[in-house]
Amino acid sequence: MEPSRSVVLVVEDDVPTVDLLCRLLAKADYTVESAATGAAALARLTRGGVDVVLLDLMLPDCNGIELCRQVRVQTGGAHLPIIMLTGARGDEQRRAGFAAGASDYVTKPFHVDELLDRVRVWAQTQQYLKDVSDRPRELALREQLVRDEAILAMTQTAVQEWARLSAVLLDVLRLWEQHVYSPVGLARLRSELQDTASDLATRLAALREDLASGEPPRN
Repeated sequence: MEPSRSVVLVVEDDVPTVDLLCRLLAKADYTVESAATGAAALARLTRGGVDVVLLDLMLPDCNGIELCRQVRVQTGGAHLPIIMLTGARGDEQRRAGFAAGASDYVTKPFHVDELLDRVRVWAQTQQYLKDVSDRPRELALREQLVRDEAILAMTQTAVQEWARLSAVLLDVLRLWEQHVYSPVGLARLRSELQDTASDLATRLAALREDLASGEPPRN
């Protein structure tokens, strides 16, 4: 199964810039979406599924720094990579962006290779974080599978023991019908019947206890 493509959300109101970024990112094998306003971007991020955000500093309805702060607070996206795009080169604005929760900063006009390198690194980081967060669930599913297989194995064993017990009972019935009352034979059958019934009861009790506890069944 091939890994899914990372989703990049371009938050930018300048149409030529959006078109350029969408072409570059699509060519680099990303799934690209765009939002022209902060409200649209926040609505899209709330739905989830975005791996990297390219966020312009100046938007029609809000400042990119304020939007970045809202994303961190409202969507719980503490690990969502947000790359700021801005024409400003001052350190003050850069520090403000990082303080608001930006992960990285790219100034306009940007170099295509540099921008794609930044996106690639953050997309890989986000994928790694997803993989790490999915491991507990994968382990739980694996443990459940092992438990289910163990239950199936014990159930099959119990069925086999029941079949054995039934066979012994049929032997007793046959001997009874044939009026075979050999003390030795009856003693042997009684012993086998008791052993089989006892073993079956032990296995069923263990299976019932394991099912109640939620732990993997014992052999």
